[in-house]
Amino acid sequence: MRVLMIGLDVSISNPESASSKRMLEYAGLVNKMTIILFNIDGGKYVNKNLTVYPTSQNRVFSFIKTFLIGYHVLREEKHSLITVQDPFGTAMVGYLLSRIFRLPLQVQVHTTFLSPFWKESYKNTLYQALAKFFIPKATCIRVVSERVKFSLIHELDIPGHKISVLPMFTDVQYIVDYQPKFDLHEKYPNFDFIVLMASRLVKQKNIDLAIEAVRELADKYPKVGMVVVGSGLEEYDLKKKSRGFEKNLFFESWTDDIFSYYKGADVFLLTSTYEGWARTVIEAMAAGTPVIMTDVGLAGEVIKSGVNGVIVPIGNKNAVTNELE
Repeated sequence: MRVLMIGLDVSISNPESASSKRMLEYAGLVNKMTIILFNIDGGKYVNKNLTVYPTSQNRVFSFIKTFLIGYHVLREEKHSLITVQDPFGTAMVGYLLSRIFRLPLQVQVHTTFLSPFWKESYKNTLYQALAKFFIPKATCIRVVSERVKFSLIHELDIPGHKISVLPMFTDVQYIVDYQPKFDLHEKYPNFDFIVLMASRLVKQKNIDLAIEAVRELADKYPKVGMVVVGSGLEEYDLKKKSRGFEKNLFFESWTDDIFSYYKGADVFLLTSTYEGWARTVIEAMAAGTPVIMTDVGLAGEVIKSGVNGVIVPIGNKNAVTNELE
């Protein structure tokens, strides 16, 4: 069995990355796996029966090159399946190739694109339209949570038997055994209680709400601090909105040593308006850090409010503040 994957995880292009090693394990289950990566420059590399083709950082060239590489690979060798890592751009290429070569198409869905909060931009509105077109045409669908499966069944009338739930892999034991490189409370000695967020700084994560909630808490408890680890398009605006709160709020760039942050924080906070899964929540739990999260992704499926975490309504700042207190 040969599988062609059209992917988005650019870390796969690094043979030493966890993603690349995981793909190599997947490749061991089939005769050959070929992965074409959107939006990354570089050269082809081969590791045993795994072949990875980067394309281009230019989105237009990346789309064209992905199609051309896929066409060449499928013409040279007979494949059994095409799998794509999202129901948007990669699905478009995968669908075209599946029609040309008459191959089954698996579409992977990692986010709740049918959430009412999803249409936060014109791009997302277009992506939703693409997904609504391509998902019904898939032979089979892989989703990361029961929440996503439910939305596809009830909003797109996708038959349940076509959908498989396979959450994103997290090496929980590695995190449990991980020895922190530093103590977060020693790094921020002025804080008696540290709220941690670790994510991309994008609108979806609703970090400005979290900042306002912690700011309100810090008015009563001055030694409450918040550390946000990540980067993204919202960074400038978030820092601007947090003026006057700089003594209690610190932004740090993303790091490969995020587990030291998890293990040093007093609580992990996630305030997203939508998620497919929310892997950082699993990581925080594995590190032994209490979790407060909005009702998204794995909430209700893995996190049970009052049992192993706290679930609050989306967009409810007062609920976040109350739970932190």
